[in-house]
Amino acid sequence: MKLKALPVGGAPVAKALTQPLLLKVGPLYGAPAQVVVERVAPNAVPWLQLHTGKRGVFPAMAAPTGAPTLSPPTTAGGGFPTTGGAAQQDVEGDDQHVAFNTSDQAPGPGEGHVYRISATQDGAVFGGYTIVVLG
Repeated sequence: MKLKALPVGGAPVAKALTQPLLLKVGPLYGAPAQVVVERVAPNAVPWLQLHTGKRGVFPAMAAPTGAPTLSPPTTAGGGFPTTGGAAQQDVEGDDQHVAFNTSDQAPGPGEGHVYRISATQDGAVFGGYTIVVLG
């Protein structure tokens, strides 16, 4: 039996993501790293104005309806990590992966969710991803 969240009115609620996204972290060269996910406004990503076709016009920021999370790290052959999500994960060792997920509902037409994932070592950013979900 499958259960779906229903808003007032009874229509099913679409999720922003249907499955987690697997992200590679590293190589770390023997030093630990911190991987953090945060929600940012669409206008913080300059190339998103290309979506509207107008300079200075961006998709509207969709209302947060859930939380973005990262799974604990696992090795490449360690299976797909899907439990224990948090906004930050500490990663040690090379060849590690984390899974990004969000419980946000899908954005409406003209709206977008933007998530920035960054990896740092000793306070210096050394990599990251920007994930955009548009309505």
